This record gives sequence, C-alpha cells and structure tokens, in this order.
Amino acid sequence: MKRLHNPVYLTLMLMGAFITYLIYTSYRQPLVKMRQAADRVRAGDFDVNVPVYSNDEVGNLGEAFNEMVVGLREKEFIKNTFGKMVDTIIECGIVKLSLFANIDSRKN
Repeated sequence: MKRLHNPVYLTLMLMGAFITYLIYTSYRQPLVKMRQAADRVRAGDFDVNVPVYSNDEVGNLGEAFNEMVVGLREKEFIKNTFGKMVDTIIECGIVKLSLFANIDSRKN
C-alpha cells in the first residue's frame, strides 16, 4: 500500500497515462480522416486525398487508400468515356436496325 503513495510511483503512473493518451490521439486522428475520406468515396467523390504523416502501419494504410482512390478515379473516367461511346454506338445500331426493319417490311 505504501507503494501507491510514493511520489515517484505516482509520477510514473501519470507519465504513462499521458504517453498512452498521446499514442491514442496520434493513431485516432488519421483514422478519423480516413473514415471521412472513405465516406466521400462511397458517395462518389473521387477527388479525395488522405494526408500521410508517418511511415508506420497507419501511414501505409493512408498510402494504400490514396492509391485505391486513384485507381477508382481512373476506372470511373474510363467508364464514363467508353460508356458515352457505347451508348452512341448502341443508339446508332438501333436506328440502323429500325431502318432495315422498315425497308424489309416494305418489300414484303
């Protein structure tokens, strides 16, 4: 019991609690930013970039997230670009088919 009242022991306990708090906040803040960025990506906003401040696991996760968003942005661009082309090709094909169908029906 005397150990709990020792000033050195209490100082070490407070320092340990403070260091734990610092570690907690240093991991929590980047994860909260990644969660917010993920919500934006889910909503279709691909102009998202998570700042990476460290080379630890959280930093690696941020880099991987940013690379994933770049890939999604490229895929969305390709889909939009070729989607417009395919829609035009299909529309032209439908018009041609209907014209041929009208010509064939007139022959019969």
